[in-house]
Formats: sequence, structure tokens, C-alpha cells
Amino acid sequence: MKFETELERKAFEFICDLAEEAIDAKGCNDLDDQDGFAFAECITIDGEGNKVSARNDFEIIWWLKEQVSK
Repeated sequence: MKFETELERKAFEFICDLAEEAIDAKGCNDLDDQDGFAFAECITIDGEGNKVSARNDFEIIWWLKEQVSK
């Protein structure tokens, strides 16, 4: 993901921060089955020495942040 402007980057970070706050407020990070299966099929993250399917909402946010071009 590449941002065209600094405003786009700030907006992205704002949305990620809101999502992280919402996750913390819920107290549960497990995705429900419908969302979990949708993401698990296409998003993998680094696990303990291997790639694992994303099954938690915080893993989706982490993966999304990693897609940003530095």
C-alpha cells in the first residue's frame, strides 16, 4: 500500500488506532467464524517460525499496517 499524501497516511493511522481501541474495549480478540474464515483463507502472518492464518482481529490490523510501503 502506498500513500499519495501525508493526509492519506494520517487517515490510515487514525482508522487503525480507532480499530485497536474498539478491539480493546470489547475484551475479545477472536473473530467470529464468518470473518475468521474469510481472512484465514487469504491472510497469513509470521507465527512461531512459520506462517499461520490470521484468526484474531488484532492480527488483521497488524497485517494491514505491514502492507504500508515504508
